[in-house]
Order: sequence, then C-alpha cells, then structure tokens
Amino acid sequence: MACFIDAVVLHREDIRRELAVCLRRPDGYVNRKQRDISRVPKLDIVAPSIPIRPVPGDGTEFLDPEFLEHAKSAPNTTPDCRRNLKMLRTLVSRQNMKQAIMYMDELRSAGKANVYIYNFMISAIGRFGDIDQALELKEEMERRKILPDTFTYSALISAFSRANKPTKSEAMFIEMISRKVKPNVVTFGALMSVYAKQGLVDLAEQAMDHMEKENIEKNAVVYNTLALAYAKAGCLEKLKGVLNAMHMHSVLPDSTTYNTLINSFCENDDYETAYAYLESMKQAAWIAGPDVVTFNIFLKQCAKKGNVKHANRVLELIQSENLKPSVVTYSSLVSGGNR
Repeated sequence: MACFIDAVVLHREDIRRELAVCLRRPDGYVNRKQRDISRVPKLDIVAPSIPIRPVPGDGTEFLDPEFLEHAKSAPNTTPDCRRNLKMLRTLVSRQNMKQAIMYMDELRSAGKANVYIYNFMISAIGRFGDIDQALELKEEMERRKILPDTFTYSALISAFSRANKPTKSEAMFIEMISRKVKPNVVTFGALMSVYAKQGLVDLAEQAMDHMEKENIEKNAVVYNTLALAYAKAGCLEKLKGVLNAMHMHSVLPDSTTYNTLINSFCENDDYETAYAYLESMKQAAWIAGPDVVTFNIFLKQCAKKGNVKHANRVLELIQSENLKPSVVTYSSLVSGGNR
C-alpha cells in the first residue's frame, strides 16, 4: 500500500509532508484515543444555500450498494436505525434537505446518530455540493468518538472529486490509509475520477493494479473511469483495450462505457471505429441499446468539426431506431449548420 500512496502524492508537492507523517504512524487508529478531539469545532449545520437539483429514486443513489447491504445486515443496526435511514432517504429523494438536516438534528439530540446515519448524510450533502458541511459532519463524528469507516471516507473522496478538488481527495485517501481503514471499489473509483479528469493515466492504472493485488472486485464504474482517463490523455490504443479487460474480468460494459468510447473516437475523427462500437452496443443484450444521448454524442462532434456527411448518417440512424430527437439534437444541428 505504501508504494501506491507514494504514487498518489509524488505529483502533489503540497501534501508530501502529510504523507511523511502518515508513513511514520503505521499503527493508525491505535493512537486514536490520544487525538485531541476537543479542538474539533461543534457542528452548526444549516440547510444548504445551494439550489437543490432534482433527485430521482428513493435516496439510495446517495450510497453505494455495498453500504446499503452493510447497513441492513450489520449486527449493530437495529430496526430503529433502519427506519431512520429510510426516513432520511425519503426526505432527500423529495429534495427536502432542510427537513433531512432537521431530522438529523433530532437523531443527534436523542443519541441515535450512529455511523450509518452520519455516512448517509455525508454522502447526501456531499452530492448536493456542500463539501464544507459534509466535512464538518465527519469532524463531528470524531468529536463524538464515532470512528469514520470505509463508507465515510469514500463519500468524502467522491464529494471532493465531483467538486474538482483533487488535492483534498488525495489527502482524504492518505488519512484513510494512515488510520488503517480499508478502501473499497467505491473509494478507488472516486480517486480514479480525480486522475481521469486530469488525464493522469499512470495513477489511474496503478489504482487498478492495486485493486487487483488486494482482490478488490472491479466494477463497470472503475473501468469507465479508466476509459475516461485514456480518452482525456489521447491514449486511443489503450482505450480500445478497456472492453477486452472488462470481458476478461466478467464485468459487463454499460451505456457509459460505450458512450465514452464513441465520443473519444469521434473526437479523433475515427468515425468508423465509433460506428463499430455503436454496433457492438446494439448487440449488448443487457443494455437497452443506444439512445438519443448516444447519437447526440455523434452529432455534437460532427457539429464541432462541421462534418455534414456523418451528421446526416447519424440522423438516418436516429430515424431508423425510432428515437425522438432532443433539444441537444437540434442545437447540435444548428451549431453545425452555422459553421
């Protein structure tokens, strides 16, 4: 693990010092009782001032499936805890973060805010973009002597990644490792997203290699993130190998996988390869098939390059698939027509 941490931070001068501290404390949480938690400020959490985005579903999308199974089956989760989680999921799915935070306050006052409740709220608030409040919740956990676990750190790393704060994502990962908290596939997926956005292929590949060594089962999300890293860096040959790697590890590619491949090859004027992936997508029985989003990827790239020939071909494909064009479809056509 130390080798991987070295790889994570060598390109980050501003957190090398923190790495050195971590590596000098291999005992991690052994010293947790010696930490001065009195300095952690009390949480004065308020409703997020950011606009709330529409959130489909029942709130479970704010957590990875492994957490949900863990929360259901863990011996220390009571029916009362599961009811509280269900209530929080309901409030969040209805875009009522203010009520969710008020409910969290009630649970805190009653002494019922355990690690599962904190993890859900950290994930939900982080996804809504209020990173500072999510981090304050983690600090409050520590002040209350509730130890952050894999899901706590994964949620925070994901939040920092979405907020384009790579240094904080990496620092959170280092803290996680130094405290002997074992990362899972969600943790690595979030960390790889940081590298993918910057086209840091070497680090993304090392994360994949480390998962292999630690027998962490990889999923479509981490392969999609690796594909994005290759696309960002222009590594087209490596990008072509992503599907083969997924098949070799019995991971089914999804719409995001194919859309990433199609977008990258269209961007590099290799439309025939992009069409080949489109056909492969049609043959994938587990996917509903290419939708208007997939075809819009083609059209947007055609519009950028003023490629009328391929734009017409894509329009014919949309009609043959009986798909309804979207606003993006028409705006791409207008944009291309103005070139």
